[in-house]
Amino acid sequence: MTTVVPISHFKSHCFEIIDTAMIHNQEIIITKRSHPIATVSPLHTSHKIAIQKANIANSRPKPTSLKKASIIGAWKGRIKIMGDIVETIGVEWDANK
Repeated sequence: MTTVVPISHFKSHCFEIIDTAMIHNQEIIITKRSHPIATVSPLHTSHKIAIQKANIANSRPKPTSLKKASIIGAWKGRIKIMGDIVETIGVEWDANK
């Protein structure tokens, strides 16, 4: 059995529609301005098993501790301090008058 659902209804009831497709094993056609644009259908058991095997094969052991790089000292050796940037240079500005 196939059900036709407009995209606006699908957007607001997405999880319910997906659950219905899975429980009743039916295909749902999503339409935009009465034109079919997508289908939602439950996976077959063989596809579910293949996905589970792929997820197991691609799973990596989680690291026990992750060290974050410190921002302190990140520019060490890259920047050279040439002098005092707030020291006056002997020129009087109009703003100082």
